[in-house]
Amino acid sequence: MRSNNALIIPTLGNFELLKNISPYLNRQSFQDFNIIFVIGKNVDPSFFRERMDKLLNLNYEVISQSQSGIIDAMNTVLGLNFRLMVLTDDDAEPSTSYVSNAIDFLEKHEDVGMVFGKVNGVFPDTVKFKFLRGFNSLASRISLFGRSPYRYFNTAGLPSGSYLCPSNNKSVEDYMPIGVCMAWRHDLINDFKLPNYGSHGIFFESYISSALWSKGLTTYFSPRLEVGHMTRESLSRSKSSSLDILREMYLTPKVLYSSGFEIDLEAVKRLLSITKLLPGNSGKVIGKDLKEFLEYARK
Repeated sequence: MRSNNALIIPTLGNFELLKNISPYLNRQSFQDFNIIFVIGKNVDPSFFRERMDKLLNLNYEVISQSQSGIIDAMNTVLGLNFRLMVLTDDDAEPSTSYVSNAIDFLEKHEDVGMVFGKVNGVFPDTVKFKFLRGFNSLASRISLFGRSPYRYFNTAGLPSGSYLCPSNNKSVEDYMPIGVCMAWRHDLINDFKLPNYGSHGIFFESYISSALWSKGLTTYFSPRLEVGHMTRESLSRSKSSSLDILREMYLTPKVLYSSGFEIDLEAVKRLLSITKLLPGNSGKVIGKDLKEFLEYARK
């Protein structure tokens, strides 16, 4: 009988990576779940199954995405009918209790909609993103520790969230999940779709968290969830420059506005005036994007 829980693995079909992750999947301590591979539209499903049959001792399903990129892959996933979903990448090395700990946490904490955990032994955050979230929060004149109307984005429609990294050994509420190590209550949002705002899907996790927040559920970090990460090229990390990724982050005001969220245009205007403080030429590039959004929103 098909389980009501699923482990989702989007993949470009890199069998070097899939050969590496397969033993970690075979050794999962809890096996009452479905493994769903979401493969790129250019990957032959028959060839994929032929290769994976030699690597996996578990049953699995293969679903082809219709387009390309992580947003389309995740929208394919979001349309599936499961109670709980656990996500990781094909270049990850999940602990043997990864799936069981993710499902157990959600079953024991009814007020939590999403849980995420350690990557390579630490809370998955970077100094760069801490700086950017702090900058975003200050630009929109909200407290670094406050809550925006939509929880995971500030009043200017930019990712903000918590500024300080929580303890690596304590379960705490946090704003910034990361897809390589996360799980969520899927049955509550299986009609939700991510806006198609860019090839890199920056902060797609926060969009899912916001959908769960609208149902009255929070997002938590739990040190019990843990994966290793090879940081090789995968579907969720296509080759790109830091500037490309940064630009996509600053497209979120338009994405949210187009999706019906209320955006404080004055906060966006303030942000536009200080983007020159960002390193390098990014202030000019991002400023162009924000200026175009303001013109779009005021029509």
